[in-house]
Amino acid sequence: MEKALEENRKKADRSGLCNLKFVCYDGIDFPFCDNTFDIVITRYALHHFPTINHTFAEISRVLAKNGLFFLSDPAPNDDDTDRFVDEYMQMKKDGHIKFYTKTEWTEIGKSANLNCINGFETTIRFPRKKSTAIGFDDIIKRHDEKVIKGYGVEVVEDEIWITEKVNNLLFRNEK
Repeated sequence: MEKALEENRKKADRSGLCNLKFVCYDGIDFPFCDNTFDIVITRYALHHFPTINHTFAEISRVLAKNGLFFLSDPAPNDDDTDRFVDEYMQMKKDGHIKFYTKTEWTEIGKSANLNCINGFETTIRFPRKKSTAIGFDDIIKRHDEKVIKGYGVEVVEDEIWITEKVNNLLFRNEK
């Protein structure tokens, strides 16, 4: 991780970006002072955080009053009440915990004084090598065919393709 951060530091220096700081931390307690930032942005990361309410509290803590928090993170389809998508994503041992709905994000935000003020949905379609999808056939059998079709799951040669909805939400710190 530190090597990647060092490469990013060098790239920022070469580009003349002197207002960027790259920090490695445990992903739980943010290593920043209260009211430090005007905006926090996260993309496709929060579904890996084990204590999401604590994470939102930390975001709220480091944001200035009326500061903004923008998140972009995949979401389960509306009819995926049994969370096929989480089971599918957990086949890859990368720390996936849970995709959240817009309603869930909004409620989590409220608990941390972060008010959802705007948002939109997009989609992302990506492949996974079938050889790395241990248990895929069993997962497919356990879930409703309508749910599977809703994600556009398609096996093409040695790849599994899936389309996921993405929440793009803007919160304001109301503390």
